[in-house]
Amino acid sequence: CAPELAEAVKEYANRVPTVEVTLPWVDPARPSLAWEDRPKRTVRLLVTTQYVNGLNGGAINKDTFNDAHWKPALADAGLIPPPEITLVEPKRGKSPWRREKWAMPREFGFHVLRHTFASVVLAEGETITQLAAWLGHSDPAFTLRTYVHFMPKSGSRGREAIGRFMSGELIEVESEPGEPGESGSPQILPSKNDHQK
Repeated sequence: CAPELAEAVKEYANRVPTVEVTLPWVDPARPSLAWEDRPKRTVRLLVTTQYVNGLNGGAINKDTFNDAHWKPALADAGLIPPPEITLVEPKRGKSPWRREKWAMPREFGFHVLRHTFASVVLAEGETITQLAAWLGHSDPAFTLRTYVHFMPKSGSRGREAIGRFMSGELIEVESEPGEPGESGSPQILPSKNDHQK
């Protein structure tokens, strides 16, 4: 975890304590298990609903978060239009209730933050395999197919390495203990000038 992120999370947790909740958990060996049959797991949530003892036990439903917080924030920023509001007539004796319909492109959904994370770390040179582990992908090939367009500099380090190799520059790579090669890898091949010495 980046120290800056850790500090921001710590500061938030000091202001808003975590809430312990028990939730049905996804079992990777049985991902399509019915919700009620899933194993339960108790965790501490950093971001929760205001109803700690409510039906969901403080866990935020993604759709509720999208409609109550994410979409209004995008509208306030001028990225999407405000919702169309209609009053729905209730059954007798009740007050009308508001129905909000948002016109939001799918790519503006809350899920975009996951893609933002991926693009930032890939732009800084993180590997696909590490990103796959962080995102919970079991197959790094899926991660590569999904995020390859976030790798505009892909191949530039390889081209530079081959350029240095072809120009005769020694590329020093420190060997880990127990690895072959005292001077690192790749090794520079002998040239015909070396044979004349």
